[in-house]
Amino acid sequence: MSSTSANKIDAFDPFGFSELDFDPFGVNASLCVGSSIHDDDASKKDPQQPSPPAPPRKPVATTATPPTQPIQQLPPKIIVRVNIHEEVSTSIEADEKVCRASIEGTIQAQVHSSNATKNAPFLLCFKEPSTNNTAFKFDGNFASEVLSNFVDRQEEERRRETATLAKLTIPKGEIGTVKIADYTAQCEIKNLPFLVQSRIKFDENICHIALQIRSNLANKGELEDFTIAVAVPQQVKPETVKVTKGAGKWDSLKRIIKWNVDCLPKGASMLFSADAELIMSVNKVDGLLPHFPIIVRCRSKLDQVSKMKIDAVAIDGHPATFMLDTVSSVRILHRVS
Repeated sequence: MSSTSANKIDAFDPFGFSELDFDPFGVNASLCVGSSIHDDDASKKDPQQPSPPAPPRKPVATTATPPTQPIQQLPPKIIVRVNIHEEVSTSIEADEKVCRASIEGTIQAQVHSSNATKNAPFLLCFKEPSTNNTAFKFDGNFASEVLSNFVDRQEEERRRETATLAKLTIPKGEIGTVKIADYTAQCEIKNLPFLVQSRIKFDENICHIALQIRSNLANKGELEDFTIAVAVPQQVKPETVKVTKGAGKWDSLKRIIKWNVDCLPKGASMLFSADAELIMSVNKVDGLLPHFPIIVRCRSKLDQVSKMKIDAVAIDGHPATFMLDTVSSVRILHRVS
């Protein structure tokens, strides 16, 4: 059969099958195994057309590490506890307002440092009025004087003060209090931690003795262990002495009337009195009235008589921060003539 006739036979299509998209064997199937349904649109794309550029990626925030710097070490913190104890002897005449005082003091210190290996040396500055005439004697093991008679110029116009500087070197192994110095002072004092007022009244041959002890309202604490003693002169008949106020006792051998009081709060007062008969009437004593000296002894755990102030100061080359705690105590023997 010739090619012309074959083409005619192939072109014979009485039922119009050529117009139908009939593919019983899937030769021209558009769907293939493993292909996606949405590939029709992709197949229509030009394979030579470049793909659109990908959207820019957001930068990821990163924390920049600063360059390392050497850590600056803070100065150590030093806690200094100072104990001041004074033994004071004072005297005053009955008509005077200022008493004379002799002071013997002891200073102790305890040091705690945040430095675990050593205690840095430092200075203690002792300030007080120049009229006190204070003399220090420092303990050579832990303290030494480096400057004395230093005048605070800022205070000079208002009140002249002297200052004594002492260098403290306390080893780390000393965990308790150590003695720093002893001192003595001679001064005049207007206000003691307490006030003594006495009144002696004569009624012919009868003598009335009255005392009032008042605690200073400016005290830091209460006064303790009070002993009030009144010496009875020879002009008084010993068998006639009688305590009329307060739990007092008469000692005929020592010729002393004595009262004991455990505690006197600050600002409080207490009264004592006694009566006695004179050997002869006052009118016959030729104007010489019997004299009754008074002695008062007490102590305080928080007060002091001297006006000493203490500051802690760092030494060049040994920086430090300080917390100073000062505790004072005093025992007083006061005489009223």
